[in-house]
Amino acid sequence: MHSKFNFDKIYPDVTGLGEGVGDMLVEELGNIVEPIKFTQESKTEMFENLRLLMQEKKLVYSDLDRKLTKQLLSIKFEFTGQKSSRIENVQKKRIFHDSREHDDLVCALALAALFFSRKEMPVAREYFLGK
Repeated sequence: MHSKFNFDKIYPDVTGLGEGVGDMLVEELGNIVEPIKFTQESKTEMFENLRLLMQEKKLVYSDLDRKLTKQLLSIKFEFTGQKSSRIENVQKKRIFHDSREHDDLVCALALAALFFSRKEMPVAREYFLGK
């Protein structure tokens, strides 16, 4: 796909079984590949970035893509407040999805959206996702 589309950056999910694929991509394509290991922190950061891009209308998707819409609607954020010995209240954000749903399409979209959080938004290009 890279030879056809000439990607600026590739963010493979290297959690678990994806690690071997990530290593092969780095070996073959070099520094355009930035492997991402999914942790609660990295996933929260990616999904927060995705939410901001969508909220600012910098990234839009077709509402005709029902699978993606259903998965996006199943994503939940939960804040857990922990009392600290200090005055401030420490809050942690946990992200999860409805156990009856999947989040693979949302994760793929969040990985793609990472590029826009790490680089200035391209002016001359438009991106449209969906059918």
